Order: sequence, then C-alpha cells, then structure tokens
Amino acid sequence: FDDGRAGAGLIDLFTTARRAASGGTVRVFAFDLPGGVVGTIATPEVAAMLNTPRDQFMAETAVAAIEDWSARQGPGIAVLLAGSLHSRIVRYPEIDEPHLGELLVERFPQLVTLEGHWTGGQFRAATSPRGAEIHDAQGIPTPAGSIGRHYRDEEVQRYGHHGWVNVGLLTPSLPLG
Repeated sequence: FDDGRAGAGLIDLFTTARRAASGGTVRVFAFDLPGGVVGTIATPEVAAMLNTPRDQFMAETAVAAIEDWSARQGPGIAVLLAGSLHSRIVRYPEIDEPHLGELLVERFPQLVTLEGHWTGGQFRAATSPRGAEIHDAQGIPTPAGSIGRHYRDEEVQRYGHHGWVNVGLLTPSLPLG
C-alpha cells in the first residue's frame, strides 16, 4: 500500500537497527492500524479493530508488545517510530482523540518523545488519493545531527515533545517492489 510509510528506507532502518544491536536482541513489530478495504467482509474482531480510534489502537498494540517482550526478556528499552503528530504527549486543542504519545506516557511515565527535525531535502507522503508523492521539506532551525531536550515543563507543553533529534537532509524513500 503506497502511502509513504512503506519503502526502501524503512527496510534500511530495520537492517541498520539489527546490525547496531548485534550484541543483543532487537524486536521489530508493526503497530499501526491496518487500512480497511472497501467492499470486503470483516470478521467481528477486525470490524471492532477498524472502529477503534487509530492512536488508541496503536497504543494498545504497542503496550501489549512491550509488556509481552518485557515479561519474556526482562526490562529493556523500547524505541517506537511514529509520525510527529502521533508521538506528541500534548494534544492539539482542535483534535478530539488523544495522541499515541499521550496514551503511552500514561502507561510509561518514563517515556521520552523526540520530534524529528531536518535541515531540508525531500520526502514522500500520502497527501492525495493518488498515494504517496514527493514534497520539499522546509528545514527546522536546529543543527544537523543535534539531539536536544526540553527541560522546562512549559517547553514540553509548547512543543508537545520532550525534545528533538535532527536527522539532517531528507531524501525520499522509494516504494518497495
């Protein structure tokens, strides 16, 4: 499904993460709500899942996977990759449903969310019914490679995240296949 989330860059990310953790164990799982296909017949379980708000579904799935992993492997660090809006721990006033970050920080108070920054470039995202398209990325004024933390509560409230990581110049990830 070409919506900008599945691409060669994601495969590269998983490969790099696996290599970086070669001395330990890395577990990768998907935790987004699958898209429904119009005209298909869903089981009652799938229908209930598709009627769950997206961020709530992602949070429940992530919590279950983290708790299962921790029960089998012991405590550890979990890194989740989610879009900037989803990872916010402070909700935008015009959005009714809680964000993934809000829900996760309730369960894991030690959670730290970092907003992605970049210096410019291009990215692929689904912005029309045609699927993912390439867009120009406006740079965010933090230095490439920087990682920062907001220490004051009013900064976290203002930005919605605990800090940021600047990944440098963006390049679009090509679709798989």
